[in-house]
Amino acid sequence: MAKKTFRWKFCHSALLYGLVVLAAGFFGLRYLWNFAEAYEQARPYHALDAYMAQLTPEYICDESQELIDSIDHHIQSEEACRAVIAEAVSSGVTYAKKTSECTDTKLVYVLRTGNRVIGQVELAPEGETVMGYTPWAVTADEFDLSYLVSDTVSTTVPEEFAVFANGSQLTQAYITEDGIRYSNLEDYYGTYDLPAIVTYAAGPCLGEISLTVEDGEGNPVTITEDTDYNRFLDNCTQEETARLEKTVGDFISRYIAYSNSSRDVARSNYNQLLSLVVKDSALATRFKDALGALNNGRPQRYEIKSVALNWCTDIGQGRYLCDATYVVDIRVDGEMVENIFHIQLVLLDSGEKLLVESMRNY
Repeated sequence: MAKKTFRWKFCHSALLYGLVVLAAGFFGLRYLWNFAEAYEQARPYHALDAYMAQLTPEYICDESQELIDSIDHHIQSEEACRAVIAEAVSSGVTYAKKTSECTDTKLVYVLRTGNRVIGQVELAPEGETVMGYTPWAVTADEFDLSYLVSDTVSTTVPEEFAVFANGSQLTQAYITEDGIRYSNLEDYYGTYDLPAIVTYAAGPCLGEISLTVEDGEGNPVTITEDTDYNRFLDNCTQEETARLEKTVGDFISRYIAYSNSSRDVARSNYNQLLSLVVKDSALATRFKDALGALNNGRPQRYEIKSVALNWCTDIGQGRYLCDATYVVDIRVDGEMVENIFHIQLVLLDSGEKLLVESMRNY
């Protein structure tokens, strides 16, 4: 009887001991598991991996709003700006530790897309300490995509031309310099309201700025550093050019005849020339004043070889500026010598015909 009682007590004790050991093992393992979990969760890479998982192009665009707001949205919409940023980071973002700025309580990683640094992220212990370990969390990040910002670009065009930046027409607010004179018209700006050249500047925007130019008729025009702006002065129609060419030729012919008049034909040549000149103009007075000198001069034998209208431009108010070159052989010491002359004329359309208002030899 005593033997059976002993066995029962022994088994009971052994079972109780086993349960205690099992419980101790369970709680010990649980403690170790929690300890390992706290340790693992406190490692920085968990926070960094979670951050990188949400580092989408949309997030980067949102964090770059200040940069986007600095862009001229007349030439590049906010949506277009975000598209440029998204494209720039489309190959993905990687990170690398910035050891020089890391401490025991702060980790810094630079963010790259390709070989381009686009920002950085900082991590620090933050949150509830568990079993002596504090988890790390992202405490700050910043982005710098200013390398995508293009410099302001400019172009200089005749004032009647239209300039477009990325397809949007620039208004007068984009003109940085106006009233730039054409070199071929320089001597006439004090007398006439003449066309001029202006400079447009556009920017900033993200990516490239594409500038295009159209003339007054909406035709595309290419402007380069070597552009001769004087060529834009030749703006007359074929019909206008034909009329101007004939009047310029007639005037030069009569002017040369007048300038080489003998006494007996000076008055006749003067009257013929004056029929192509604006009455009471300074030019008419100039020819009249020179008539007396012609009466006393010695006429020269001459031959007109050619007259060429180089260009003509409608300067408004019924006036045209014409540039011409003529070649005349003049007898000098018994020989005919070729002479090349350049002349600019302002012609006024009187309604019935074209008349010369002013003349400049150069």
